[in-house]
This record gives sequence, structure tokens and C-alpha cells, in this order.
Amino acid sequence: MKKSPMLIFIGLLALSLVAGITGQGYSAEKARFGVNISRNPYYTLPALAAEEKGLWKNLGLDAKYMPFNSGTNLQRALAAGALDLGIEGVGGIIQGLTRGLKVRIIADPDILTHFYFWVKSDSRLKKPEDLKGGAKIGVTRFGSETHIYAQAVVKALGVEKNVKIMALGGVPAQVAGIKAGVIDITNLSNFTMASLKSAGVARELLYVYDYVPKGLGSYQMIVARQDFLEKTPSAAKKGAQGYLQGGDYVMKNKGWAVEKMKTIFNYSENVALDVYPIMTYAPSGKINRKRIAMVRDFLIQSGILMKGKAPDLDDIYTTRFLK
Repeated sequence: MKKSPMLIFIGLLALSLVAGITGQGYSAEKARFGVNISRNPYYTLPALAAEEKGLWKNLGLDAKYMPFNSGTNLQRALAAGALDLGIEGVGGIIQGLTRGLKVRIIADPDILTHFYFWVKSDSRLKKPEDLKGGAKIGVTRFGSETHIYAQAVVKALGVEKNVKIMALGGVPAQVAGIKAGVIDITNLSNFTMASLKSAGVARELLYVYDYVPKGLGSYQMIVARQDFLEKTPSAAKKGAQGYLQGGDYVMKNKGWAVEKMKTIFNYSENVALDVYPIMTYAPSGKINRKRIAMVRDFLIQSGILMKGKAPDLDDIYTTRFLK
């Protein structure tokens, strides 16, 4: 039976419409997701899980993971439009806003960076009071989270005139500096220094949060460019969701996380097993307004920010991407 030209045309039109709809359904949005301190597995493993396990892909997002060696460099990438969203410390975000960085916090994975003042194992510095005898303290960059909290400790100990704070440019330089003796102290997290501690190269001198108001800390949150939020809100939401799901994956898959710490971060198995229990995340991403307020107020009280220039809380974060 010969088909009429009209029936053939209708059939081809229907097929083209189905193909078009199907193609749109599988057309993934794009996003570039950065991690400020890529050498810290606490920050990085959720992003690696989201990428490797297809968590972003399952959400319909074609995401590219971009590692950085400091929050300052991550912020520069955001400002240049070379990055869409990523993990950054609240203190750094607030300072960036005062300098004109157009971003908003969109989710809180409940990551608290535990900072310590680290010294070489054979250092003359045995207790915090020894800083009165002078010391060179290495931080990532001026204005970074390591700098903010190093200043707080120095002020609390009353040794502002006795020590020198030095910006070394990145975490690798801080680690190298303490090993080489270029600096006496480095302010870094327990994750970053875990291997050196285990090897007997470095030890803790003090826990930074013993010298700041209770509840204050370097919380890492998901931040995104405002124009990215406005133009592609769906991609921004998927980017945050994928990272949060990655954190959940890390908590539920100890073997995978330990293996990644061994192969990527050069942790021994014992070190990886020791730090793994600290790696807790909040998959909901619910933003803790009080945390952000405490950090902002601390920056003002410490003289790092002028009260009149500090951003309002509602200009720092938004909850609409968690709904």
C-alpha cells in the first residue's frame, strides 16, 4: 500500500519533534566548580565524588571541577568570570564583598576548618607564651582565612609587636616554609598537616579557636557569582546539590574516601583512617545565619572591616537555591 505524501510528512515531523524534545531533555547545563584549598581532602573529596560518581551528571549538569591553592585565587577567578561557583571561607567571602566581588553564599555543607599554629617538632616554641620571644608566622595570603585567625591569636596573646606575619602565597608554600625553617609557625588545618604530624616533622603549638569567641570559626560554604545565579539559577542549584550529595557519599563510603586520601593526597593509611571521622557534612546545605553573623561581627570588632563598609547579612547569602 502506497503511503500518501501527507502521511509521510506528518510522520517525519513527529519524529523530528520527539528527537528535539529528547535532545533537550539530555542537554546538560554547564558549571565550573572550584575548591579554594584543593590540598585539603575535607573540601575536595565531595567535589571529586560528584565528578567521579556522576552525581552532577545525574542532576543534568556538565560540571568541571577546578582546584585552587588559596581562597584569594578562587575569588580572583570568580571576579574574572572564569569560575561559576565553589567552596570558600565565610571570612574571605565577606571581605571579597567589601572589595566589590559580586557573589552570594547559596549553601552551607557544615565544613569547619580546624586551624592550629604548627611548628617544627624541634622548635624552641613549646607553649603559646613563647611567642613573646618573637616568631615569623606564615599565612596563605593577607586577607585570607589563615591571616584573619592568625591575627586574632596574636592579638589575644598580646604579641603584636613581637611577631611578624608573612604571606607566602599558598598552602604548598606554607608547608614548604615550615619544613625549611623559613617561618617559625604556619597557621593551617589538621588535614593539611596530618602527614607531617604523623611523620614527626611538625606538631601543634596551639588550637586557634581557643583564642576567639566560642562558636566562631572558618566555615567553608558554597558561593556563586551573582550573574551566574541570575542567568542560570538551575545550574547553580544543581552545582550546589551535587557537592552536597558528594559530601554524603564521602560519609557513607569510608573505603573510597580513604583510598582517595592515599592516592591523591599521599596520606598513609593510618593518617587517612585517623582523619576520616572528622569528615562530616550536612547534605541539606541549610545555611546557618548565626555563623555568618558571628564572622562578620568578628571582622568588624577586630578592625579588619569598617562597620560602615560591612555588608548586610541579606547581601551575603540567599536561601532560594535550597528550595
